[in-house]
This record gives sequence, structure tokens and C-alpha cells, in this order.
Amino acid sequence: AALRLPGDTDCGEVQDVFLNRLGLTWTDAVALLGAHTVGRGSSDFSGHDGIWVDTNQEATIFDKRYYEE
Repeated sequence: AALRLPGDTDCGEVQDVFLNRLGLTWTDAVALLGAHTVGRGSSDFSGHDGIWVDTNQEATIFDKRYYEE
């Protein structure tokens, strides 16, 4: 699954996967990416194992931290 997801290099990969392949809008893609501010990833599904923020406590708060990194 990780090979089908956009890389972290530029917006072109986000556009290719989410807009072109999945038919989402930019608003949809931004909301989907913003969900990374909560929860955690599993290497079985995304190639990333763990949280996207600094602490487990922060991973329970929905905010704009993911976009500030």
C-alpha cells in the first residue's frame, strides 16, 4: 500500500494520487492529509509506523500541527 501513496516530496504527488487517481478535490486532499495530526500510522498500511507528532498525548489533539512541520 505504501507504494500507492504520495511521497513527501511535493504537491505533484498529492495531486497525482488524490486528485487524478482517486477523484478528490484539493479540499478533500487537504482534509485527508490533515487527519495525520491525530492517531498513528502502521507500517502495514502506510509505510510509517507511529505518530506524526512528538508525543502520544499530542496525537489525541486535532489541530494544525501537521501543517506547521
